[in-house]
Amino acid sequence: MDNDSRRDYFNEVAAIAQEAKEAEREGDDPFDFIHESVDGSRWVIYTHLARMVLVYSNNDNAIFDEGGDLSAPKSMPELYTLAAYYAMMQDAVEAFSVLPD
Repeated sequence: MDNDSRRDYFNEVAAIAQEAKEAEREGDDPFDFIHESVDGSRWVIYTHLARMVLVYSNNDNAIFDEGGDLSAPKSMPELYTLAAYYAMMQDAVEAFSVLPD
């Protein structure tokens, strides 16, 4: 496993969480911010990176825990992207939840 890639992933998760905390301080919904950030993240958009999210994340089963629509993907790349979205969302929400107010 590429430790630089793993570090890059978790650095991005931490940055999203931190920016969500700033959004919350400004009166915006932090979870909307997290959703938008994760949805547009290169870690979700690009199939190779989406596959790596599922390797790095402890939330690789979040798609099942959160009731993701498994009938929507019509290919493996779409499935990886969807599963990576749920895993990264959970990683970011967990990182957000431990940040001080």
